[in-house]
Amino acid sequence: MPDTELKQFISDKFPFLDTDFLYSRINWSIRLRWLAISGFFSFSYYYRITYDPPLPFNYIWMLLVVLTLINLIYFLHLRLAKELSFINELTILHIHVIIDLLALSLLIHFTGGIETPIYFFYIFHIVFSSILFRPRTAFIYTTAIFIVFSGMVLFEYAGLLPHYVLFDISIYQNSAAPLLILVVFFISMFTTTYICISFMEVYRQSKRIIAKQNKELLELNRQRSQFFRFTSHELKSPLIAVKTSVDVVLKTYRKHLPDKARDMLQRASARTAQMLTMIKELLELSKSNGKIPQEEKQSLNLAEVIQEVVEQEAEVARAKNIRLKFEPSVQKANVNGRIRDFRTIFQNLISNAIRYTPDQGKVHIKTQKGNGKFVFEISDTGIGIAPEDLEHIFDEFYRSKAAKQMVHFGTGLGLSLVRKIIENYGGKISVESEINKGTRFIVEIPCT
Repeated sequence: MPDTELKQFISDKFPFLDTDFLYSRINWSIRLRWLAISGFFSFSYYYRITYDPPLPFNYIWMLLVVLTLINLIYFLHLRLAKELSFINELTILHIHVIIDLLALSLLIHFTGGIETPIYFFYIFHIVFSSILFRPRTAFIYTTAIFIVFSGMVLFEYAGLLPHYVLFDISIYQNSAAPLLILVVFFISMFTTTYICISFMEVYRQSKRIIAKQNKELLELNRQRSQFFRFTSHELKSPLIAVKTSVDVVLKTYRKHLPDKARDMLQRASARTAQMLTMIKELLELSKSNGKIPQEEKQSLNLAEVIQEVVEQEAEVARAKNIRLKFEPSVQKANVNGRIRDFRTIFQNLISNAIRYTPDQGKVHIKTQKGNGKFVFEISDTGIGIAPEDLEHIFDEFYRSKAAKQMVHFGTGLGLSLVRKIIENYGGKISVESEINKGTRFIVEIPCT
C-alpha cells in the first residue's frame, strides 16, 4: 500500500491516534508494568510470610521474573529504536496486551483461580483496548478474556487443572458459586466494553468532524494565499509603472507644473508607494503561512540582525528627535531561519514604535536570553493602544482609530505578518499598552 493511502487509512480508522500518542502509551504501559510487578511481588511475599497459604509461590515468582525480563526488552527496544512507524507501534501495543493477559491469567490460576479477586484486573485491559483499538478488536479481546477465564474455571472445577486453594474452604464445593461468578463476570466485562466503546465512538466521530473541518479550513487558507500571491504579482508591475511615470514627471517637469498639479502628482506617488507596500506585505503574509522549507534556512545571529535594523532606523528616530536607546545585552543568539523573516519582525516593531511616538519621545530596546529563548523587548512613549483595540491589533488590515489619526498611511498588515512569522518559529509575541503613555512588545523566540 502506498504511503499516502496508508496515511489515509490510518486517519480514517484511527482518527485520534498518532505515533507520538502511541509512543507515550507504550512508555506508560512499561512504567505501569514495573509498578505492577514490584507491587505484586511485595504483596505475595508478605502474604506468604503472614498466612503461609498453599500456593505455588515459586511459579508465581518465576512468572514475575519472566515479566520483568520481557518489560526490560520492551524498554531497551523503545530506547534503542530510532523511530517507529504507526503500524509498528500499534503492533507493539497488541503484543503488550496479549502477553499481559496471558500473564494475568496465569497469576489468577496460581493464586486461587475463581477465589482470587485479581480477576477484576481484567477490566483494566478491557478499558485500555476499548480506548486504543477499534470496536471489533476490543470485543475480540473481551471475548478472549471471557473464554480464557471461564475455561480455567471449568477446567479447575473438572479437575483437569490443579486448583490452588486460597482460603480454607474451596468455592468449588458449591457448584452454583462458579456459575454465578461466571455470569456476573460475563456481564461486567462485556458491559464495560460496550460503555467504553460507546464513549470512544462519540469521541472518534467528533475527531473525524474536526479533522474534516480543519482540512477544509487549510484548503481555504491555501486558496486565499494563492489568491494573494496571484493578485499581488498581477498588480505589482502596473503599479510600479504608474509610480515610475509619476516620479519621472515630477522630477523632469517639477518647475513647470502648477502647484495644484504638482501636489496631486506627489499624493499619487505616495498612494502608489503605499499600495506597493501593501502588495509586498500581502506577498510576505501569504508566504508566511505554513512550514519554512529547510533549504531556505540558514544559521543566524539574532543579535546581529537587530543591530543592523536599529542602525537603519536610527536616522528616522533622529529626524523626529526621538531618543532611540538600545541595550544589546545578548551578543549571540543563534536560530535556523530566513534572515528576511527576522528583519521583517524587528523592522516592523522598531519602525512602528518610532512612527507612533511623538517628537521628543523615547524608544527603548532590550534583549535577553535564558531557558533556550531569545527575548526581544521594545517599549515606547507613544500614543498607546486602547484596551478595545489590543485584541485586534494582530488582525489583518486592522488599524486603530488613534493610529489612523496620527499616521494616515498604513496597511494594517505589519503586526499580523510579524505574529505569523514568530509563530512559524515556535515563538510568541505579547503586548502591553496604555493610552498616551506608550506600548511595550515582548517577543520570545526559541534559540540555541
